[in-house]
Amino acid sequence: MSNPTSTPLAPHPEYYINGGDLYLVAGNTQYRVHSYFFERDSEYFRKKLNSHAPLSAPRLGSSDANAIIIKRAGPNEFEKLLWVFYNPKYSLYEATASEWITILKLACDYRFNEVKLLAIRGLEMSNLTTVQRIQIYELYHVERQYLVPLYDVLCRREECLTEEEAKELGLPTTLLIFRIREILRSQSGDGSDKSPLPASLDDVYITRTICSSLGVDPQSLPGAGSLVISLVP
Repeated sequence: MSNPTSTPLAPHPEYYINGGDLYLVAGNTQYRVHSYFFERDSEYFRKKLNSHAPLSAPRLGSSDANAIIIKRAGPNEFEKLLWVFYNPKYSLYEATASEWITILKLACDYRFNEVKLLAIRGLEMSNLTTVQRIQIYELYHVERQYLVPLYDVLCRREECLTEEEAKELGLPTTLLIFRIREILRSQSGDGSDKSPLPASLDDVYITRTICSSLGVDPQSLPGAGSLVISLVP
C-alpha cells in the first residue's frame, strides 16, 4: 500500500467506521465505510466491487491491505462525498456552493446518479449565477437536460450576454445562446438581439426551441410535468 519513503497512512477520524465492509484510500487517508451505498448508488463501484477475480483472491476493498485507491480526489474532497451518506442531520443537506461543486464533480466522476441530482438541487439554491452554473455543468458533463432551464433564463432576458459572461461561458456556448436568442426573436419587428421576446411566444415554443438546439428530448426534462406532455408532438 505504501513504501518506506511515503507518508504513513492514517485512518480518517470520522469515516473509518467500525462495522464498515469497504476499505478505501484517498491521499494518505484510510476509510472504512459501508459498501451498500457504493453498490446501490454508483455504477462505477458496482462494477468494480463485482468484477471477477480468482476464487482464492480476496474481494477488492475488503481490507486495508487491498483497499480501493481513490485517484480523483484528495481526503478533503472525498469526505464531502461521504458526508452525503453519513449526514447526521438526515434530510437536511446544507453545504456551500463550493462544497456542492466538489460533490457534483465526484458524483459525475464515479457515476453516483442520485448524489449528482442532490448536488444539482443544492447548486440551484446557491448564490451562483446562471452563467456560473452553466459553466460548472458543462465542465463536469452533466446531462444537457439540466442546462435547458438555465439557457431559458439567458435567452428570455432582454439584455444579451455581457463580455464577461461570454468569457466565462466560452465561445461555443456563447454562440449557441446567441443563436437561440436570434431564433426566438426572429418573429419580432426589429430583429434586435436586445429586444424583448415577441408576446406571441409561449413557454412551449421557447422550451422546444432550446431543447432542439441542445439536442435534448423534451420528455427527459426534470420536473417538467404537464409541460413535457404538451411538448410531445
